[in-house]
Amino acid sequence: MFSKTLLALSLASLAIADSVEFGLITIRSGSAYHLLSIYPKDGELVAGSTDVSNNFVVTDAGELKLVNDGTFAAVASDNTIKFGSTDPSTKFFLQDGYLQYDTTSVGFSVDTSYQLLTGSSGTGVALRTVTKGGSVAPDFIPSADSTTSSSSEAVSSATATSTFTTITNKNGTSNSTVPPVTVEEGSGNYLNAGVNVAALAAMAALIL
Repeated sequence: MFSKTLLALSLASLAIADSVEFGLITIRSGSAYHLLSIYPKDGELVAGSTDVSNNFVVTDAGELKLVNDGTFAAVASDNTIKFGSTDPSTKFFLQDGYLQYDTTSVGFSVDTSYQLLTGSSGTGVALRTVTKGGSVAPDFIPSADSTTSSSSEAVSSATATSTFTTITNKNGTSNSTVPPVTVEEGSGNYLNAGVNVAALAAMAALIL
């Protein structure tokens, strides 16, 4: 009886576990929005450069949580992502090394003020996850999320492929590169193109 109780408690704790901690960088090769850190500014998520290590988790309820201060993200009616909400959005998940929202076809974008948005009203970007160890975060589908779709959805014929890109650190020097990323134009949805672990480790050193 005692062992069964411990087993039940262990399973319960696993069921409500959050994802691993991760930082976020933008992927949009050949643009000003490529390899930028995602961080909160004035209560909203933006893309840019910051000296602060910003780590996130996705909770079992599908919430995006900023580990630094314990606040949660909420997608507003204008598609901006606000932090500190008492009514957080619950449709975030991790798949193929990327942060996703609602379904893999929704995607994210950045407007001209570098504000992060859900959907494709700005310039489409992918949000690549980077753990403290330099790898991508493993898939995490919250138990409350029943709306996610497969990342193997049909791809539009309008695609663009990047060339190898140099990652430049805050001192202006680096020789790390990331391989091409294929972009589905219009939707802001990026396909997993196998960014290598060595490159991600270099990114992690810059943002974590």
